[in-house]
Amino acid sequence: MEIKACPVETTEEEQTPPCRLFGRGLMCYHGHGCSQSDKEAVRWFTLASDKGHESAPRYLGDIYSAGGKDVKQSFEKAAEYYAKGARHGDPKSMLELGTMYEDGRGVSKDAREAARYYLMAAEKGYAPAQLAYGALLESGKGVEEIDLEKALQYFKLAAEQGCENSQHQVFRVPAQLEHRLGPPSPLRRRSNSLTSALM
Repeated sequence: MEIKACPVETTEEEQTPPCRLFGRGLMCYHGHGCSQSDKEAVRWFTLASDKGHESAPRYLGDIYSAGGKDVKQSFEKAAEYYAKGARHGDPKSMLELGTMYEDGRGVSKDAREAARYYLMAAEKGYAPAQLAYGALLESGKGVEEIDLEKALQYFKLAAEQGCENSQHQVFRVPAQLEHRLGPPSPLRRRSNSLTSALM
């Protein structure tokens, strides 16, 4: 006689697709269609994250980083979820994790790790990360050496997307370059003009 295994009962959450779990989290997070509750948002975002939703870890990181009336602030948990979001390829998670490494919040302070995550996000075209990585190149923190020319390139990329403060850097850094290199010679001025014309 064949003995059949007992059917495993599944909860509604286990049967719900991750995108719908994430959507419920957003509703609780913003208070759309229900009372605003970070605690409930964490519950739904965690379920979505456990099922592999790419954006859910970033929202969990944001909630734990800020804290609130019903969720205790935890930079350690925030860093953990940002790291998970970064592994999913989310550029904002990469930026936030880089910031935590730069400031030493929730993780050991590490300028090189900050630069690594900023660069990862910058290479995905995320303007705030381009601005942040440019700032490290300008200061020399977490990178091999100060590189004003490369910093200016990243500032320009951020400025093209309208990133706040990047336009100021685009105008400020050339003055530093000129101060470091000295007034441009006629030959270098001509070369720069030709390069600008070709861009």
